[in-house]
Amino acid sequence: MSGQKETKMDVLVLDRALQHLLWGNGYHSINQIIKRVTISEFCPKCGERRGKPQLRRFCEDGEWYDVSCWQNPCGHIDKYQDVIAEAAEGRKKRAGASVPNVDDCKH
Repeated sequence: MSGQKETKMDVLVLDRALQHLLWGNGYHSINQIIKRVTISEFCPKCGERRGKPQLRRFCEDGEWYDVSCWQNPCGHIDKYQDVIAEAAEGRKKRAGASVPNVDDCKH
């Protein structure tokens, strides 16, 4: 991403890992788990701009839900599990940046 301003985009993704974790612990009647996450507008593999997200409606086991879908012009595919991990890493970085370094504090 040389010289590109880092911008973010919000997307809705299906969190199958959390869904399977809950189902495996007795929560068989829960709905699909949809998360709104914030990620970079740029592909993590090559740095090109990602495609524009659009809502798509899906039906699974009789339940309808909407998630974001996009096609990256570079051809790289963003899997929801990778997007969730990217968003979590971004939250950690933002949280770390807001916490002052103890060594910088004057006593």
